[in-house]
Amino acid sequence: MTSAFPIHSLNITSYASFNGSHLYPLEFQHSFTTFTTFTTTPASADEGIQGLSSTSTSDSLQCPTFTKEDSEFKVAFSFWVEGVIQVILAGFGILGNILSCFVLTRKEMRNSFNLLLVTLATFDTCYLIGAILESLRKSFHSASDVHILMFPYFLYPLYQTSMAGSIFMTVAIAFERYSAVHLPVNYSQSLNDAHAMKRRLLKYIIPVCILSFLLNVPKFLEAEIKYQKVTMVPTTLSENDQSETLIGLLINPQFQAFYMKPVLSITPLRMHPLYSNYNNWSRLFVLGIIPFALLVFFNPKVKNKGLYARIRALNAFMPHPNRATSQRRSEDNLAAIFMGIILIFLICHFPRVMMNIHELAIIHRSASCAEADRPQFSLWSLIMISVSHVFLVLNSATNMIVYCLLSLKFRSECVKILSSVWIRK
Repeated sequence: MTSAFPIHSLNITSYASFNGSHLYPLEFQHSFTTFTTFTTTPASADEGIQGLSSTSTSDSLQCPTFTKEDSEFKVAFSFWVEGVIQVILAGFGILGNILSCFVLTRKEMRNSFNLLLVTLATFDTCYLIGAILESLRKSFHSASDVHILMFPYFLYPLYQTSMAGSIFMTVAIAFERYSAVHLPVNYSQSLNDAHAMKRRLLKYIIPVCILSFLLNVPKFLEAEIKYQKVTMVPTTLSENDQSETLIGLLINPQFQAFYMKPVLSITPLRMHPLYSNYNNWSRLFVLGIIPFALLVFFNPKVKNKGLYARIRALNAFMPHPNRATSQRRSEDNLAAIFMGIILIFLICHFPRVMMNIHELAIIHRSASCAEADRPQFSLWSLIMISVSHVFLVLNSATNMIVYCLLSLKFRSECVKILSSVWIRK
């Protein structure tokens, strides 16, 4: 089965985005220059090899070349990494995020930082659901017509928005910790006043949601649905349809039953050079360089124990010494969780940003190869796409592991919940 989406006129970015890739600048946001036509499924790998293995008409272009073994390896690697492994990680991540949200919203755990973690887990869960759907569509080729119809106008924009929301919320959490350290009076008030906590939360959540949506409004305009006439054979018809087909064949031997199958198509906007350039650079900076720079800036500021002493000094004046001691321990736990989240985020998003920069660096050569009807991207870059996808899924799926490893209170609450469930059984 060949992909329902035309691969020609796609670069590595567009190919990955509409053929199963996820939350990845290199695959979602880059120019739609000509991509050598080849099928994306293992069943048709031999057909794709014919397009990819041909050499360049000009040695000066230095276009990549692919052997039959290269193409077969790429198909198999993508299936196992972006298909099997990614679905397993995403499935466990969704369950872990749901449990984390349940624990963090309990009365004993409720504070502004933990509630921001719940918001982060919500964005991550939406992303993980999208990752599973994309794996089913690309790697397992099991997308239904409903899936295809929802993809350009709902699933694809939501998928991109959830990725942006996860990134922005991570930065917002870093800023919240920074504010807690440098403005301890306001932070302490939010701990004791429910209204102050609500205002503090909305101050971060509302801007993140608005920015995530606005950044991805053009995603609603990048793909569209077209219909392709598909002949129906009797074995694929229902019993009633088979009867109608047989009657039609008796009346007219040339009779054929068919239906209009929805397929994905790229819009002219997505292929326009100006939009492609805007998309490339804006997402590199907005979802890559700027978040990385802010996290690198906030991290040492929060980690500095001298700054955290401000909160401890303020808590020392609390009327209940035991409560002050408990609050200091809680702040230490929050700091450890914050460091863990930031470290995993930087590691898991690093391949995405590097591949984004790599594509921008070779974009002119890729365009020349496209004009010569040659492959634009090397095997290693295509392999790194799959690796990057799994890293991004891993980032969204490891929240609960971080909380369990770094927070004794979180572990205790998990044990209480699981024990109560076990006793009820």
